[in-house]
Amino acid sequence: MSWNLTAHRTYTVYAKMRLTATGLPGTGLTPTVQTSKNGAALTAIGGTIAELGASGVYKIELSTADTNTVGGLALLVTEGTCFDELIDCNVRGQPDFTVGSVNDGSPGTMSFLTDLTETVADYWKDADLVFLTGTLSQQRKRVATFDVTGAIQRITLTSAFTGSPANGDKFCLVNS
Repeated sequence: MSWNLTAHRTYTVYAKMRLTATGLPGTGLTPTVQTSKNGAALTAIGGTIAELGASGVYKIELSTADTNTVGGLALLVTEGTCFDELIDCNVRGQPDFTVGSVNDGSPGTMSFLTDLTETVADYWKDADLVFLTGTLSQQRKRVATFDVTGAIQRITLTSAFTGSPANGDKFCLVNS
């Protein structure tokens, strides 16, 4: 499968690989990732490819060297026994944001459970978190990790807030 991307950007792309025969997650694979710049021949990327745990989800980091072109840019992810589906494509430098709530009966100053629905680990890593309600309203911190275990999403921050948020406090996350 291929996707058209904007040139001269640093991308993080998440692709879920599934076995063609069964539809089950394609774990432990070595996908081939190539770009085509403005219709030219496909070439291997210089960025990194890593599976997130044993999930069949692969994090693909494209550098500006992978995307430096005038015109269209296509990304092709292949693996002989699988098909893929784009889960997320995040362009660094262009905002991606959401609003969520603390969903934790005992939140800490640096870590708490949320009501977010993203299912990819570290989706919000390095994002800015700003509280919109509660005693921490207008305080901002950077996300160190975004952990996903089943339907549970935990945010851990790079430094502590001045206090713990309350269950139900609303926040905004911004990738920038």
